[in-house]
Amino acid sequence: VAIVFLLIGASFDTFVVPQVVGESVGLSPVLAIFVVMAGQALFGLPGMVLAFPISGALKVILDRILNV
Repeated sequence: VAIVFLLIGASFDTFVVPQVVGESVGLSPVLAIFVVMAGQALFGLPGMVLAFPISGALKVILDRILNV
């Protein structure tokens, strides 16, 4: 039973969360996974938490600069 719950939780965290959060920020799911992994590799847990807000802010800034 514990293994089934771990597999369901891991698959939910791997597939559903990046798609939902990435869509709300405006990032593709692949880029959302990369952003979280890069944030974790560089700064650990705080990097993972701050990865989406920072990437969302950078996306807005780049969109406004490049679409002017």
